[in-house]
Amino acid sequence: QLPAAEKDAVHFARSIKNWGVKESDIYILLNSEASKERIDDFFSYLNKEEKLRKLIFYFTGHGYRKSSPHPSSSLLC
Repeated sequence: QLPAAEKDAVHFARSIKNWGVKESDIYILLNSEASKERIDDFFSYLNKEEKLRKLIFYFTGHGYRKSSPHPSSSLLC
């Protein structure tokens, strides 16, 4: 589990909702929910939709956090 990544994804979803994206149009998968099968299911669903959509794919994942007197972080996407 990556608690910082989960928080980032939740904050991003909240932000796009505040920008006017309907909550029903936000599909968020966190931690073990983000399996290959669930992602494939989502893209299958999109392929069946006739309505033109815009897609924002936001990924947060493994990064590196260094514990030291001067902590630093980096994120690989």
